[in-house]
Amino acid sequence: MNQRKPWLPTVILLGVAILVIAFSIWIVPLLEKPPEGGAQPTLAPLWEFDSSDLVQITVVKGLQTTTVERSGMAWQVVAPAPGEADIIRLYNLADMIANMASARALDSADSVVFGLDEPTATVTLGLQDGTTLTLEIGDQNPSLTYYYVQKEGDSRVHLVVASTIDGLLDLADYPPYPATPTPLPSIVETPEASPEVTPTVSITETVTPETSSTLTPTTSTRTLTPTKTPTTTPTKTPTPTPKP
Repeated sequence: MNQRKPWLPTVILLGVAILVIAFSIWIVPLLEKPPEGGAQPTLAPLWEFDSSDLVQITVVKGLQTTTVERSGMAWQVVAPAPGEADIIRLYNLADMIANMASARALDSADSVVFGLDEPTATVTLGLQDGTTLTLEIGDQNPSLTYYYVQKEGDSRVHLVVASTIDGLLDLADYPPYPATPTPLPSIVETPEASPEVTPTVSITETVTPETSSTLTPTTSTRTLTPTKTPTTTPTKTPTPTPKP
């Protein structure tokens, strides 16, 4: 007949508690923490130089080639046609190139997958000490947030933020000549509108008077000879003599 062991549950519970404590102390700290939502990957510098060391940038994209050079503090366009350059744009671009970083390096020899068998563009950088660096730009990743790029002498394929590479591609598409200032519109004084005067055409009719016959007054020299009025001599009527 088996004897009851009232202490057995206590021993089991104690053993479970010890395992939980041990797991918490030695195992949990070794587990990798899950990435936080929206966390960005750690960027690794693509190369080590300062923007002030950059003296030449050449971008070849298809049949388009743009080359700029820095002499002292000023940048000049060498190709496609020599000329002055937009200094502010090129200083910003030089800073962007010097700070270019890789979000991820892929160990893959299949350049076709990343569009590097026929690169979209090839970038050549000239440094002040005579060093030349070459970067080939391939396709964009499916989410269009990165470009696949490859450095000369590095078999790995790097993912670089799209906005950084777009700045280099724009150099070929839009050479950095200074923008032509837009002339300010000239102010032309508009005269006040005066009431329009409609010219009145007056028709003057010249009336030529008819030629009237000129009546030449005829001087009548008619002489009136006074007619002598006969004087009537009263006839003396004889007085009849009364008869006796």
